[in-house]
Amino acid sequence: GGSTVQPSLYVPVNYELTQETQPFAEIFQTERYTSKSIGNLIYNIPVDSNGVYQVELVFGETWHRLAGTRGFNVLVQGEVVFPALDIVVEGGFQRPLLKTATATVRGEGMIIVTFVPLASAKEGPTVSAIKVSKVSDLSGTW
Repeated sequence: GGSTVQPSLYVPVNYELTQETQPFAEIFQTERYTSKSIGNLIYNIPVDSNGVYQVELVFGETWHRLAGTRGFNVLVQGEVVFPALDIVVEGGFQRPLLKTATATVRGEGMIIVTFVPLASAKEGPTVSAIKVSKVSDLSGTW
């Protein structure tokens, strides 16, 4: 479920499958990205109730081998959770990079994941998969 609210492209990719990447074969058949000139890539992911959620993000750099070509900040619920993410630096070229963040929902009815391109990067953000799982209900007052 959910939706992207900024223009983005969903394209097939040519990903080298290895023993390490085989479990991600279906995920890495395509990627969602946006060009730097368009701006942010934003996902609004509806959730059923208030609570604490785990947000799992899967990245794979399938186009650019050089560090610094694609860099972006990742925000969850408006808070930067992964600043200046460079998939090649952290995960390598054509290797899966898994990142996990926590989101607290207090009446919004959704989790908002935003990918913001860095001014220094040549390319815009990309993401291969997003998985959201509820961890707990909110307790007490807020």
